[in-house]
Amino acid sequence: MKRFLFREQVKESNNPRYLSLKVGVVGIGRQSGVTSVGTTIARLVSRAKDELVQYVEMRDLNCKKPLIYHTYGMDMRFLGREFTDFYKETAEGNSVKTKVNREEGIGWVLMTEDFKRYNRNLTLIEKLHLLHNIDSGFIVADFDVNSFQELNTLLKEMSKIIVVIDPAPSKLIFGKDLLDYLKSLEGKGTPLYYILNKMNEGVNKRELFDFLKVKPDLTIPLIDQREFYNIEYAMTFPDSIEPFKTSILEFLKNIKMV
Repeated sequence: MKRFLFREQVKESNNPRYLSLKVGVVGIGRQSGVTSVGTTIARLVSRAKDELVQYVEMRDLNCKKPLIYHTYGMDMRFLGREFTDFYKETAEGNSVKTKVNREEGIGWVLMTEDFKRYNRNLTLIEKLHLLHNIDSGFIVADFDVNSFQELNTLLKEMSKIIVVIDPAPSKLIFGKDLLDYLKSLEGKGTPLYYILNKMNEGVNKRELFDFLKVKPDLTIPLIDQREFYNIEYAMTFPDSIEPFKTSILEFLKNIKMV
């Protein structure tokens, strides 16, 4: 598919790394906005701290959402440059310590179509190896794995956990087991933050909050979906949508991440 790349000019940092954080982002319900929220967090932190942030797509083969590689047009962004397939390198037992897919201040650790042809998932040990061996002091991990047991182990590696919630009843019901599991982690060492995304006038607030039984740390209003179609065709990022970026920036300031 032909798309026209708009690349923002970003000064690449040569500063020594002084951050040491792993932030896990998990969604309740399909298309809750995990990747949009996660990449916006990564880009805002990278700008504010003048620091390379690694964005890690932590997923299994049978996940139903599109590859981030395609969402943000990495084939065009890395045209004429090597794009390291971290999944493939990890599966083959190769070192990834010195590898970085640097683009607009972010290092992209993503599943590719080539890896999908392997027809196997990374094992839990391989996923842990990947998280601990990429070259960055700040990691945002975008989780979409099928096993609660595996997710539990991976989330223990995180410094903070951000839960993105879509208020549609069907998505809440679909994601109830995951939400209950995540709420059970509260008070066990890792801070949890809840982002209520796509909030709109059609939502019955009483029923919603009675179901959630948590107070959101951030509520993002429903953004005109044409904006998200536009950024995919322009191959830009969600932080180019001003109200979306502004909401998340204020949230990051409140939790002292920027």
